[in-house]
Amino acid sequence: MGAALLARRRRRALRTLAALGIVSLLGCSSTPPSQAWSNPSSSSSGAPGDDGSGDDASSGPTSGGSGSRDSGAKTDASGGGTSCGSGTIGKSGTFDQSVTVDKVARTYVLDVSDAAVAAMGKGCGAPLVIGLHGAGDTAANFLEYSELPASGTKHGFVVAGPDAIMGGWYLSTSEGWTSPDGNPTSLQNDVALVKQIISDTGKAYRIDPKRIYVCGWSRGAGFTGFLAAGSDNPVALGNGYISPFAAFGMTAGYDYLSALNPDYSLSSPKRPGWLIHGTADQNVPFSDGQTFADTLTKAGWNIKFTPVQGAPHDWLWQSMYGYSDDDLWSFFAANPLP
Repeated sequence: MGAALLARRRRRALRTLAALGIVSLLGCSSTPPSQAWSNPSSSSSGAPGDDGSGDDASSGPTSGGSGSRDSGAKTDASGGGTSCGSGTIGKSGTFDQSVTVDKVARTYVLDVSDAAVAAMGKGCGAPLVIGLHGAGDTAANFLEYSELPASGTKHGFVVAGPDAIMGGWYLSTSEGWTSPDGNPTSLQNDVALVKQIISDTGKAYRIDPKRIYVCGWSRGAGFTGFLAAGSDNPVALGNGYISPFAAFGMTAGYDYLSALNPDYSLSSPKRPGWLIHGTADQNVPFSDGQTFADTLTKAGWNIKFTPVQGAPHDWLWQSMYGYSDDDLWSFFAANPLP
């Protein structure tokens, strides 16, 4: 067995263990984290909570996103366009970005390949894919494990991976922190972070606004489902959020809004989604993914649901399961905004 395969299996086992310990990540608090919060890291390669390099992510909040493994993505004050991207054709590299969202310091990884930079000089700019990690993980580790940046290099799209607060996307009022009126402020902060990443990346680079996509694994897939299906829905932030995404992908995901019995026929826009789920998933039951897919389909959504026989709780766009990130990209590329 090759060393690379052994390393991938080790990382998969560690990620599954993190998911099993999900309850310890999801306590409720009435106050937000310190404004000086930064992405945690350790020196053990590949483990959840580690950025895979042994180096701490850049700290210090900024409004435009700063701090990088290179010298930082440059920002064009002109901002993004409405029909075609109008940002600059910036430099390639992998950047550890920092941004302040409603006084909370947040971080994310931005991966811009040479192929993506080349794509910015054609048509309306390069596509952008947002990848959301599972509970207990970090953006850097997830992007390495999922190999989304490698697919971005092959197909010419930019990849952004946000870091969740303390490793968990907080998806209800019983998790994270709340405002005095009981609203899920932590969820609002996560949504605002994703929107800020899209805005800042569209200023720093020439991004095609009709080709912005989102995908996620496990709890990140749950957040992906909210970002897509919760758009302009009365039970999702009170119609206060409109999805910018052309299409979405979920592996080992679920419907976090199910307890509120949402009517997804009211959501808008209804964009195509690919949900893939292992039948042997012991963390997020296969039935959860199947039910969400069926619910969306009955509500008028264009949903592709793929069961993977015998597959565990894992990122399933991998060759060992018969699929790949290239397949996910082909789905995205076939479904730009009109």
